[in-house]
Amino acid sequence: MNAEEVSQLITLYGNDVYRFSRKLFMGSAEADDLYQQTFLNLLEHNYILDQQRNPRALLFSVAYHLYKSQIRKQARRFSIVPRVPLDAAKDLPSPGQQPEETAIKEEEADFIRRAVKQLPDKFRIPVLLFYAFDLSIEEIARVEMIPKGTVKSRLFKAREMLRKELEIHGYKP
Repeated sequence: MNAEEVSQLITLYGNDVYRFSRKLFMGSAEADDLYQQTFLNLLEHNYILDQQRNPRALLFSVAYHLYKSQIRKQARRFSIVPRVPLDAAKDLPSPGQQPEETAIKEEEADFIRRAVKQLPDKFRIPVLLFYAFDLSIEEIARVEMIPKGTVKSRLFKAREMLRKELEIHGYKP
């Protein structure tokens, strides 16, 4: 793949890949690196662009596999030297008052996002790809390189886990 094709992909799908990266790394600075590495990887490995096979799914697949590689590296590093979290968020100012309905909806949405973040990766990734990025079961299977039945099973189990979590906290489906 040449630089012009990669530039075209960035224009068409860059926002989606960036959002996906941010969701994988839960908004950390590592997401920016993953975004850049995804497109650099396309240049370095001379992928062949086939417009018929959904280039967006290819980009998600490359990003996902780079993410998995990064997580493995981090796990090795953190087994040697544990990670120490910084608690800088408590000094941030709270947002201004908003109407009650908006606040309730935001609270519910925030709770659901937190519940999704708590899912193990094998369930969280298909949920993100299916609901946040509107990928089909077939596209998710291609991204994760697993059978379609496994994708369906993981989505079902993830929904069940989320439903149970929501019910425990008083939310009705």
